[in-house]
Amino acid sequence: CQPGTPRGGRLALEEREMNSRTHCEQQPSSQIISGLAWGIVLLGVLLRLRQYLANRSLWLDEAALALNLVNRSLVGLTRPLDHGQGAPIGFLLIEKATICVLGNKDYILRLFPLVAGIAGVWLMWKVAESYTEGTAPLLALGLFAISSHMVYYASEVKQYSSDALFSLLLLLFFQRSLNGDTRHRNLVGLGLLGALATWISHPALFVITGIGISLTLDSLLTRERHELMHVASVLSLWMANLAILFLVSLRHLAADSTLVDYWRQGFMPMPPWRNLSWLPNAFFAMFKNPVGLSATSVGAIVFLAGCLSLLFRRWQLGLALVMSFLAALLASGLKKYPFSGRLLLFIVPVADLLIAE
Repeated sequence: CQPGTPRGGRLALEEREMNSRTHCEQQPSSQIISGLAWGIVLLGVLLRLRQYLANRSLWLDEAALALNLVNRSLVGLTRPLDHGQGAPIGFLLIEKATICVLGNKDYILRLFPLVAGIAGVWLMWKVAESYTEGTAPLLALGLFAISSHMVYYASEVKQYSSDALFSLLLLLFFQRSLNGDTRHRNLVGLGLLGALATWISHPALFVITGIGISLTLDSLLTRERHELMHVASVLSLWMANLAILFLVSLRHLAADSTLVDYWRQGFMPMPPWRNLSWLPNAFFAMFKNPVGLSATSVGAIVFLAGCLSLLFRRWQLGLALVMSFLAALLASGLKKYPFSGRLLLFIVPVADLLIAE
């Protein structure tokens, strides 16, 4: 400031100078976090590639599904599968198209799961940035990138890695749909993605259930009629799509006694008090497989603390995550989807986000 500068002018200059210094201090910190994030993403990609390039033999379930993929036509894959297998129609069609174009090799059969696994690592960073603050995104990304189960299933001829991928895509689109400036456009994208996702990933239904509940409550609280109309349109699309999917595919899986009997330990007793130990046992087991934590009790406590924290900080995001988890639990009680092991891989991003929070 030069002598004679009015006091208001000096204060304005001092404020600009202070803001400039703060920005300069924040820039290196942001660059460090970004650099660390890219390093973790690279590590996650390398771990998945290493597993893929090991080219281990197909194990029983993979081989059984591969027989269906190789021996059936595209139309044939829309009918109930042989050898006690069940998979989303969209996943099967992607696998079949890949085989037709690139050939019938183990590497080719595992290519789509690998692409989904690698894309999931990068998406986890984008979602974690949107849902958590400070250094929490790095923690969520790190947990996801090095998870032994996420690494392993990124090179298996099954739909589990794409389950996690579509969970992440839906959560990212949901967060963006809360943005007032581009809300309507993003709601359209979310609606279309939700309809597509359920054809490629069965547990995407639980994620869109959580998102749908959160969107509805958010719109009701805004008390704006046009917001409710937009959300109602998205929900109507999802319900109509689910009805078609049920008629084409899900009713056959629900009626498959072989699958129901195989996964019977993964179904929550109804009513739950018939076996009071099942729920805590299943809850703690989730943190070991598939989340990948050895300290399951610590993971469970931090997970619950994260639920409360995110619900208080930004309830729309917290509610969507919590309700996705509860929807899967309810489906297990209705004997429609087992709450167990690899079938819960879709919930790993949810758990990592809440633990990081």
